[in-house]
Amino acid sequence: MKECEIQRKIVSVFTECEVHSFPVDCKELLAHYGYKIYSYAELRRKSKALYDMCLAYSEDAFRYSTGKIIAYNSDKPATRIHFSLAHELGHHVLGHQGTAETFSDGPDADQKKKEARRFEIEANYFASHLLAPRLVMYYADCRSAWDVSDIFQLSEQAARIAYDDYLDWHRKFLCRNRQPDQAEQDMYRHFYQKEQGCFVWSIRKCGICGKTIYNSRRDHYWYCGGFPEIPENEYVSFLPPSPKPEPEFDYTPPLSPYDDENMRTFRRWEEQWLTPPD
Repeated sequence: MKECEIQRKIVSVFTECEVHSFPVDCKELLAHYGYKIYSYAELRRKSKALYDMCLAYSEDAFRYSTGKIIAYNSDKPATRIHFSLAHELGHHVLGHQGTAETFSDGPDADQKKKEARRFEIEANYFASHLLAPRLVMYYADCRSAWDVSDIFQLSEQAARIAYDDYLDWHRKFLCRNRQPDQAEQDMYRHFYQKEQGCFVWSIRKCGICGKTIYNSRRDHYWYCGGFPEIPENEYVSFLPPSPKPEPEFDYTPPLSPYDDENMRTFRRWEEQWLTPPD
C-alpha cells in the first residue's frame, strides 16, 4: 500500500473516531473498531492457549482478528505499549490478514514472509503518523525529538524517527515548494476549529478550575486562583511550561533560525491551500 493511501486511512480514523486532541488514546480507537483489549497477564487467566500463542508471536502485542482481541505486554514501558497498540490498529485499518500463520511452511512460505514484512513496515508507518502526524507536529511547534516524545507520548526511538522524518517533510514543503496532498488538506480541515480561529492539536481541562485549555502542554491555567474569569472556550496565550530535565536523547538538530523564516512563509501559504472551512 502506498504511503499516500495510508495517510488517507489515518485521516479517516481521525474523522470516524472524532479524534481532536493529542496524545491519541489507542485503547479508545481499538474499542471503537470492536476490539476487546487485554494485557497478557489478563489473557493468561482467560485462555492459557491464546496467551501462549500471543507470547510466541510477539513480546509486545498481538491481534487476534477473528475474535476481535488485542493483547499487549503490560510489563513494557507505557510509550512502547502506546506504539504497539497503534501498530495493531494499523493492521486492522489497513486490512492486513494473517498473523502467526503467515510464517507457516509450504510452497509459498517465502512469499508469505515477504508479505508479512511489508505488513509490518506499513503498520509501523501507520502508527508513527497516527500518533504524531507531521502536520500536527508543525502546529505544535516541535523543535526536537524531546518535544515529540513529550507531546505525543512516544519512546525515545520512535520520537527520534518521527522528528527526523518531520524535518524532511518540512524541507520538502519549504525548500522544494511541494504542494500539500489531499490527505494533508483534509487533516488541516479536521483539526481547524472555527470557534478558536486556529488549528487545534490539544484540548484538555484545567485541573484546578475545569476550564478548557487549547494548544498547551500544561494541565492547568497559569493564572488559576488570582485572575478574572475568562469566557468558556476563549483562546488565550499561555506562559511557557516549567522547565523539566530532558532525557538523554541522541542529539537531533532543532530547526534553525532560517527555518523560522520559512515557517512564516508556510503560514502565508496556508491562505492559498489550507483555507479554513466555512
